[in-house]
Amino acid sequence: MKVTQISYTNTNLYKRNRNITIKNRAVNNNLSFKATFWGSVAKGTAAGAAAGGLTGSQIGGTVDLGSMGATMGIPTIAASTAGAVVCGIGGAFAGAAKYFHDEKVKKEKLEKELESKAEEAKKLKEKEDSIKIEMQRATEKAQRNLEKKQKEIEAQRKQIEILSRYDAKKIEEIDGIGLGKIAGYESDKDALNQAFINPYKKSYEDSAADYDVPNGILLYGLSGNGKTTLAKAITDELMASTNSDYVDLSSVSVSKLPDKLREVMNKAEEAFENEHKRTIVFIDEFDRYGLTETHKCYNSETTGYLKTFMNDCAKKGVTIIATTNNPQEIADPLIKNNRRFNVKTLIEPPTKDDISKILCYYLNGLTEGEIDYKKSARTLMNKAKEKAGKYSCSGIEEIANRIKIKARKEKRLINQNDIDEIVKKSNPDINKKQMDKFRDDFEFMSGGTTYEEYIKEKESRK
Repeated sequence: MKVTQISYTNTNLYKRNRNITIKNRAVNNNLSFKATFWGSVAKGTAAGAAAGGLTGSQIGGTVDLGSMGATMGIPTIAASTAGAVVCGIGGAFAGAAKYFHDEKVKKEKLEKELESKAEEAKKLKEKEDSIKIEMQRATEKAQRNLEKKQKEIEAQRKQIEILSRYDAKKIEEIDGIGLGKIAGYESDKDALNQAFINPYKKSYEDSAADYDVPNGILLYGLSGNGKTTLAKAITDELMASTNSDYVDLSSVSVSKLPDKLREVMNKAEEAFENEHKRTIVFIDEFDRYGLTETHKCYNSETTGYLKTFMNDCAKKGVTIIATTNNPQEIADPLIKNNRRFNVKTLIEPPTKDDISKILCYYLNGLTEGEIDYKKSARTLMNKAKEKAGKYSCSGIEEIANRIKIKARKEKRLINQNDIDEIVKKSNPDINKKQMDKFRDDFEFMSGGTTYEEYIKEKESRK
């Protein structure tokens, strides 16, 4: 009973469903229904697209279109629902696509912004590195400029110091005192010390030594060999070490010399008697005053007074120091009588040793490096021998001055090359004719001894 009932029930259900299916087929086959259905689908699609496109992206494309289907009638419910579903799904996909598209756009925009910022950061870094490099270069340049400036300042300081040394050397040469400022001529200075300077100084210590003080000192030789300089050096030394007076009569005219000598003697004699104070009278180029009778400028009064004056002037406190380039022009009673000129000293051209010492005297303190003055002296002596001449003291001084001028102009010290360069270009300033006269003068003064014999004898004393 129970099984039958179930089958019956199923049969009825089947029949009812079958009838509905047949009915639906009839409806579906109806042209009017089809037109209405597809119109509804189109409307549903449009509505679904509008609604689904609006909200599908937010709620996954799901929308209730039942109210819209009710307005279209029962035939359109299924169609509008299908349209809504289809459009909702489309809208969901569209919304999803739009979301992913927007996210992609945002991502791309962010990536571009990041790339832009990275590029800006890169440029800023490059600019910073460039600035650092520029600053480093500027610092290095400033350091180089500073070092350059410091070197320039140091060079200027050194140049000023060098120029000061040149100036100080010049003052030292001018202000030198005594025989110490005379370079070379050691044997001549020794002879003058023994024959004149020492006895003169002793007379101040012991009046018993007055008789050893000479009446006159005559320095003779060629011009430029330091006779006047030597005479003044002797005077300076005596003035510095004794209480003496000094009178220079070199500029007095020949005719007025006797009157000047009388005036000097009156004062000197009084000072010597009262204070034991001596007077030195200097007469440069003495031959102008004591000329021989045969000379056209001979003045008998002056020559005669000199002979009388110099007989015993030292006993009255006066000593004459005189120089001459022409001893043979001086009257014999003055030149040959040893009572008047007790000391007659030849001042000859400088020897090799003298030249070395003279160069050293004028250049010492202004040189740098090793300086071989003896080498320079040998070179000059060899050149003098080749040309049968000699270098005078003033000639050597002139060579030294040219060396100093060359280096001073360049604001630097003197080196060996400077000396060699100037020495090689320098010729003797005393020629053969002058040397022949010098030899004749010496033979005349020595009483027949030749200059060559004198040199040999002098060398043997060393």
